[in-house]
Amino acid sequence: MIIDINKLTTKKGNINSGILAVADKQDRFVVTDIDIEDLIPSEDNFYSLTDIDSLKENIEEFGLQQNLTVMRRQDKKYEIISGHRRHEACRLLVKEGKKKFSWLPCRIIPTMSDTVKNILLITMNSETRKKTSAEITEEIERLKILYTDYKKENPEFKGRIRETIAENMGMSVANVGRHEKISKNLIPEVKEAYKDDNINFAAANELSGLSAEDQRAVYEETGGKVTVKDVKQYQQEIKQPQEPENLNVDGFETVPKKENNQDNIQREYLAIPKKYKVKVRIDIEKQENKTYASGFSFNFTSGTYHGGSSPIGGSYETIDIAKQAAVDGVSRRDENLAEILLKYGYIKQLPEAEQSEEKFSYRWYAIKTTMAILDKQIEKVEAEDNAEGADFRAALAQYLKELKERAQKECFQLSEGEAE
Repeated sequence: MIIDINKLTTKKGNINSGILAVADKQDRFVVTDIDIEDLIPSEDNFYSLTDIDSLKENIEEFGLQQNLTVMRRQDKKYEIISGHRRHEACRLLVKEGKKKFSWLPCRIIPTMSDTVKNILLITMNSETRKKTSAEITEEIERLKILYTDYKKENPEFKGRIRETIAENMGMSVANVGRHEKISKNLIPEVKEAYKDDNINFAAANELSGLSAEDQRAVYEETGGKVTVKDVKQYQQEIKQPQEPENLNVDGFETVPKKENNQDNIQREYLAIPKKYKVKVRIDIEKQENKTYASGFSFNFTSGTYHGGSSPIGGSYETIDIAKQAAVDGVSRRDENLAEILLKYGYIKQLPEAEQSEEKFSYRWYAIKTTMAILDKQIEKVEAEDNAEGADFRAALAQYLKELKERAQKECFQLSEGEAE
């Protein structure tokens, strides 16, 4: 029998009632008892058979209160369209020796096309069971495919697919669109968590608007149980990285150099989400020979406070190269921070340990101590204003500054892992 899908919906948008009403006018339904052995679950049924034990107890005590809906097959058996859980509960009762459940009351509907049959399977089950949001998403995805197939088979069908589904399912067109977006955009592991009900519809909808990389990041950080709050917090961290408020067009904060107000150091704060509780600053200085030097500082504020820094040094042709050199230096100073930098694309791979942490630490702090001593000596020499020995003091101050500059370069090379 051919069913006109344009006439399937009733005024209330109940598609299966529409199918049954149209079919009823063409071929009266028959309700009869059928041997449970002749009832075959539909291969297209995707609904889970949950709470069978409680349903079995209810049927045993009060009897089967609702008919199954079935369709004749060519082998004279019957395909179950609606009533898979009731069938399974009765099958278990028969297996326990309760033979009175061997024959089940069934409403036999005329044979229909596979497309219409599967629309009916979805909509009849949709109305008779409590569903998860993931099952509703699956229903909508399947209906979308079924209506697309039907439209190809029947060009006279003029309905808009999304609007037809919304009317059939009794929901808004916008909500149908949200389910479609979830089905299309969620990455596999997130979709599985959604199916397992570890992620609700609202959170799944928020996640479906993120890239695959960002979905995976939120999923891993929450242990697979994502809430709307988790997604919004992640989005906020991405949109508002840890940067100072007063930035110029290049994303740098311009800060006067302490010892020479005519030169400037540009400081850039890396965009790392606040949840990591770390700030990383890259310092860039343009040299007189038109090359660039760079340094860095970082600090963690979670748990026991710790951090590190490297003075400005090196000579690089471009700002980008100087910046990357400093970022690489940061990655070599802290393993946890290196993992974060890798995750957010600041480095391409984790650095290899070229020297022991203990050796690096002693050498680096020795150089930093030397630099502090040199600063005091330079300040002391330059503070003397006695005319006698002025030339010697000027030469001494220059020599001390050169020693400090060499110490700065070695300190930077150490942090870069390139010390000879």
